[in-house]
Amino acid sequence: MNVGEYIETPRFCRVKIKEYFETEGEAHEAGYTEPTHYRRKHQDGYDVLGKVIDTNRMVFAFVKLD
Repeated sequence: MNVGEYIETPRFCRVKIKEYFETEGEAHEAGYTEPTHYRRKHQDGYDVLGKVIDTNRMVFAFVKLD
């Protein structure tokens, strides 16, 4: 998984990864708090979280799980 890559998530379908974080805490501090349910479907050691930009826009980041 790389920044700029598109990932399929159960909740939001196809999303583009904007950032990468080493910990879930760092991602939460940066505002990435919306679950995509990627972790539930894929057991690859990563999760994808969303961040609300405005009413109809979000950006997404992948996070290495502890």
